[in-house]
Amino acid sequence: MKSVNRDGKQLKNIGAVTAFEMRETGIPYTFAPVCRDPRWVRCFESYIEDHKIVQAMTEVIPGLQGDVPADYPRKFPYINGRTNVAACAKNFVGDGGTTNGFDENNTVIDWNGLLSIHMPPYLDAISRGMATVMIAH
Repeated sequence: MKSVNRDGKQLKNIGAVTAFEMRETGIPYTFAPVCRDPRWVRCFESYIEDHKIVQAMTEVIPGLQGDVPADYPRKFPYINGRTNVAACAKNFVGDGGTTNGFDENNTVIDWNGLLSIHMPPYLDAISRGMATVMIAH
């Protein structure tokens, strides 16, 4: 089995190519990247179960939306350039941890688990200027 590629430069390039191709279709928006926890259903939308790897994969965001300038206020959406697109972190915190793995079910987890397992990729995505977050389906 191939290992997960966590090369930040390559991930950023993948984001840039994806953004360019989306813009070529006339659509300035993409439902990517997926920040959810894939331990349950719809794992085809997820990178991997380890949230630290999902966090590393947020390097795709500057490729999709453009590099956030050093003097730009953090935690605000940022999109720059005619070849970039608005990206979407999805689905919101805890969506991948639903009870018994049923899609669109409740996630039952304590506060510490929610913050330590499900939240880190979203915080990284937002700090990178993520344009949108899908709250549900």
